[in-house]
Amino acid sequence: LEFRPNDDLKFYWRNLWNEFRDTEERQQAIIDYRNGDLLDQTATSGTFTEAEGERLVKYRREDQSIFNSTLGAEYQFGSSTLSGSIGVGQADQDTPFDNEWSFTSSDPFVATYDTSRFFWRVDGGAPFVDATAYEFNELVRARQDVEEDLLQAQVDFNHEMDFGAYPGYWKVGAKFTGRDKDSDAEGDVYDGFDGDFTLDSVERSAPRNFLRSVASYYTFGP
Repeated sequence: LEFRPNDDLKFYWRNLWNEFRDTEERQQAIIDYRNGDLLDQTATSGTFTEAEGERLVKYRREDQSIFNSTLGAEYQFGSSTLSGSIGVGQADQDTPFDNEWSFTSSDPFVATYDTSRFFWRVDGGAPFVDATAYEFNELVRARQDVEEDLLQAQVDFNHEMDFGAYPGYWKVGAKFTGRDKDSDAEGDVYDGFDGDFTLDSVERSAPRNFLRSVASYYTFGP
């Protein structure tokens, strides 16, 4: 919104409102292969005897909202301009749930690595992709709410003039910015489960090519 009572004076009121929601489901397949004894090592390959695997599934939602409002004025007189503004803002980021399930391999397994290609390869063999070999490790349930308040004030003076044969200007001003940010987070961790609940109990088929790597020889498994 802008108002000009004459050619030299301008008032304005600018507002911004934005909302965003993101729901994320993330699956990770992790192989920690650098454990145990190192066998058959070459310049680009080798075998570790006690690799470990982990499968993580994260499910979270994030809601964001941003509001900004600025009131300002600009006055031109001769070759000079005086301007000023004051603005307030508020941002909120609400994460009502951020849950992550973890399954870890019950027994170590043999894994090989090969760095001879640009996309180098780590292969854990059949044990790495065997859902029955992964025991339920823990469940993390978290939530968070972040709020931020903003106050800004600014005043500027601009004067146009010639510097010898070259036109130019000089400008001075002052600006104040104040922020107040609060974060409230809670989390619960459930662990200490026995080995009766394994990954195959909750395994499901993914859409075709859902788990596909830049190099086709990376196997993610279940």
